[in-house]
Amino acid sequence: MPQNRFYLTNDLNLGHQYRLEEEEAQHCKVMRCREREVIEVINGRGVVTKAIILSIEKKAIHFEVIERIEETPPAYLLSLAQALPRLNRLDTIIEKGTELGVSRFLIFPGELSEKKELTETQIQRIENIIIAATKQCGRLWLPSIQIMPSLKNWPYQESFLFFGDVAPSAPLFKDRVMNSPACKNLTFFIGPEQGFSQSEEVALSTMGAVGVKIHSNTLRSDTAAIAALSIASHLLDL
Repeated sequence: MPQNRFYLTNDLNLGHQYRLEEEEAQHCKVMRCREREVIEVINGRGVVTKAIILSIEKKAIHFEVIERIEETPPAYLLSLAQALPRLNRLDTIIEKGTELGVSRFLIFPGELSEKKELTETQIQRIENIIIAATKQCGRLWLPSIQIMPSLKNWPYQESFLFFGDVAPSAPLFKDRVMNSPACKNLTFFIGPEQGFSQSEEVALSTMGAVGVKIHSNTLRSDTAAIAALSIASHLLDL
């Protein structure tokens, strides 16, 4: 993936002219892009283009699309349902989850979460992390982020739901996925630093979520998310 890849929400049609503004324009300048230079621009909806820079202004970069490629959506939907951890760990989870192919992040307040909600500024920061990680890792579909209610009010009742379980008798996550060949829509629930409460585990079981083991050791929230997503993305892509 080239260094000079940028993000714009437009359709990015061949032969049309657009402009980068704010963070993306600043990124372009930091990368020392020059007029007539060819860059790549993605829109987060499966489109990657080659574009030629027409002009560089103080607050905007003007370019024209000279080549356009469209990629079909991924064959699976991988969701991470993450109880709010500390913000520095959430940053890591969002960045690495994007690199590992998460389709959507479902952020909810855990009963044992130290923090119960995100401000608009914090949500915007997360969205910026998603964009930066998407550009960096070469994927063309931008993950979505949704702020969800607590588990007792969870609205989704999907087919394949899993959560990290430290019980010695818990089945291995990879075995459950490998034994479910129709699994193309998977959601994994991760608790906060102190884990799920007993009532949350009951709520998860009521939803039909299966408690699974992702490692023999007890993992921190961010490590658990990365480990679970690594296993899931690998097996779903087979």
